[in-house]
Amino acid sequence: MGITAKILSKLQSPTQTERIVSTVNDRPSLIIKVEGSIDGVRMAYRVEIVDGTHHFHQVITSTDAQRAANNFPAIYKIRKSFRELNYGSA
Repeated sequence: MGITAKILSKLQSPTQTERIVSTVNDRPSLIIKVEGSIDGVRMAYRVEIVDGTHHFHQVITSTDAQRAANNFPAIYKIRKSFRELNYGSA
């Protein structure tokens, strides 16, 4: 089970709202937007899968859905700082 499916399985009234093809530091990525409730609190998640040179990486962020419009622009800036470290090719 992938991380997005795992998040969706834990939420009440889950929705996968968007899939966005993007890049992070010249590496292709896919952003998946997910929303749902946990114990009555509406949550918003962004799961980003980055195709690294040798590995795939997952960047997972979340916030209270009511604050998502304010919080995700700052989170977007942080995710742009993602750097793949090359400690070998295996």
